[in-house]
Amino acid sequence: MKSTGRIYRSKVFTVEEIPVEVSWKSVRNLNLRLGRDGRMCATVPRVATVAAVRNFLENHLLWMRKVLARSGQRQGIPAMPRTVEGEQITFFGQEYRLHIVEGREVGLSFLAGTAVLTVRPESTDDARSALLKAASRKLLQQAVEAHLPYVEHQTGLSSSSWYIRDMKTLWGSCNVNAKRICLNLRLVQMPLPCLDAVIAHELVHTKIRNHGRDFYAMLSAVWPKWREAMDVLNGKARNS
Repeated sequence: MKSTGRIYRSKVFTVEEIPVEVSWKSVRNLNLRLGRDGRMCATVPRVATVAAVRNFLENHLLWMRKVLARSGQRQGIPAMPRTVEGEQITFFGQEYRLHIVEGREVGLSFLAGTAVLTVRPESTDDARSALLKAASRKLLQQAVEAHLPYVEHQTGLSSSSWYIRDMKTLWGSCNVNAKRICLNLRLVQMPLPCLDAVIAHELVHTKIRNHGRDFYAMLSAVWPKWREAMDVLNGKARNS
């Protein structure tokens, strides 16, 4: 059921790494739902205690995981690529063919539409997957280091710090109190304007906790192209 009315206070709870935006309102019951941006939201009675809210969320952890997993599939969050010779692999919206070679200097390089992964001789599949994941993290880290200052300058907002995590259901998250933002490792597969939009989204959270009208009004003001980027992230559009 959709909840309306005044928000007396709000707080972001983290339950097993799942952020939940909780709003205290003049309602009778504790309600939990998936927001339109793929994040969990809860509405609780004005008199509900923090302990009661946390207990409610922990009791619904399994339900949240199932809903978020389905949401992630609908929104098109891609799986991490397989380390298989000839696999089509994408970095920042550009497709490459994966070529695996053995050598001493392990790592990832690019040559004429080919992503060359150099692995140690007789390396296991798990070791190759870990190497590709580490290379992907490094690429995204370099992109964030280049793009974050620009987005902060354009929006007039800033974060205290940031980090990268491999997530299946969220493109990003924000610790509002610490102003620390988290970015999904799988953004390395998406066009760079998507990375910018996710950064802008999380930066707005340093000012506004929930996803109400004020949040989207501010996001639209500081980053007008966020909707186009979200269409790409949600699999509704293609971008290059």
